Amino acid sequence: DVRHRCCVAYAVQVETLSGRPVSALPGPNSCPRNTEMTFVEQKSILTIALYAAFADGAKDERERQEIRRIADALAEQSERPDLSTLYQDVLLRRVSLEAACAQLSESATRQLAYELAVCVCDADGQHGDPETRFLEQLKSLLKLDAAQTDVFERDERAIVVSSEAAI
Repeated sequence: DVRHRCCVAYAVQVETLSGRPVSALPGPNSCPRNTEMTFVEQKSILTIALYAAFADGAKDERERQEIRRIADALAEQSERPDLSTLYQDVLLRRVSLEAACAQLSESATRQLAYELAVCVCDADGQHGDPETRFLEQLKSLLKLDAAQTDVFERDERAIVVSSEAAI
């Protein structure tokens, strides 16, 4: 399913960031933990994911579940960003999308943030126009080029369409 595909994308990114192979692909309800990612990077990625969830103006439980899953997957066992505080920061605009993106200096981390944002947007089905505009803005803020994102977007879209057709 879509969540599993996003989790697999996450596993590949963890391998890229840490330089260590991921021994087995995760199951649909689990993801490897990345001990190499800093707390600031985790907060930034979660902030971006929250902006992705709010991009369409709808409140959907599937998007909230996806964010919780991402938070669990990103967190080290001893330190996890406080989701309720991050929700408030995003809702009250105490942190901007631009500031969150600026905290991500590594190309692989920026790509991961983008791919997880796509997963959040697609958690409730295919993303619509507001989410598409958000993802275009995010791609620009993260300084990602089309070559970095086209393959993922095409594969993700195919998975979402086939998942919806199976329902």
